[in-house]
Amino acid sequence: MKTVIFIGGTSFSGSTLLDMILSNDPKGFSCGEVFALFRPFKRKHLVCGDDIEAPEIWQKIIKGGERHLYQTIFRLFPHVEYIVDSSKDPLWIRFQTDLLEQEGVTTRNVMIWKTPHEAASSYHKRGRLKEFPKSWVNYHRLYLTLVNRFKSLRYNDLTSNREELEGVCHYVGIPYSDKKYDY
Repeated sequence: MKTVIFIGGTSFSGSTLLDMILSNDPKGFSCGEVFALFRPFKRKHLVCGDDIEAPEIWQKIIKGGERHLYQTIFRLFPHVEYIVDSSKDPLWIRFQTDLLEQEGVTTRNVMIWKTPHEAASSYHKRGRLKEFPKSWVNYHRLYLTLVNRFKSLRYNDLTSNREELEGVCHYVGIPYSDKKYDY
């Protein structure tokens, strides 16, 4: 059964790391923060601009359109059984989850998080501490309001307790192996 796994989490929460670990399987596909292809919010997201050309495979995915994004990926990569999307945006997750479930595609949501102290430290390292309080609170409020079913995973547990990752793999319905950490 084809599945799309959405990773939620604030900036600097470990969502990219979790994406890479979960998708590390011949049957997995990481599309990263793919929503930026269709809803760019930084110049670097404009992969099809005048001075930047998207690789051919992403051109095909873009051509398939936002509404058919995951179906296009499944069609282009028939061996893929699950896609990991670490777009993080709760509005994107809710919209895509509703759309995919209407089409009979299984979805799973995982939110990776850090304690306020851990998250503040991550923002501080990047010189963005002033953004932290409002960003952290608003993100979690929006995620908890919009995303109905999810498994939460603390970043420190992901990096220190392999049993936690095994539990996440079980929840999302993908095979676990210690090799997942060899991304």
